[in-house]
Amino acid sequence: MNKNEFLETVKKQVLYIFDRQDIIYELSEHIDDSARDMMEEGLSYDEALDIAIKQMGNPVEIGKELNKAHHDNTQMKENVTR
Repeated sequence: MNKNEFLETVKKQVLYIFDRQDIIYELSEHIDDSARDMMEEGLSYDEALDIAIKQMGNPVEIGKELNKAHHDNTQMKENVTR
């Protein structure tokens, strides 16, 4: 799975559309940072990126957890503003 496929899979699990772009940006940055660290250790870009993506874990599960976390935060914000 490449980086775009990984991020799109996560994004599909996040139902609160207003948080999707921020979540995808943060995950993308995390993957890139991790890959850069591995490249400094001597891995090629492709190897480092592949490992960084695999280290993230299952994109469906990550997306579901992020959806739950953001859904809970949204409900909490709504309750506070009422």
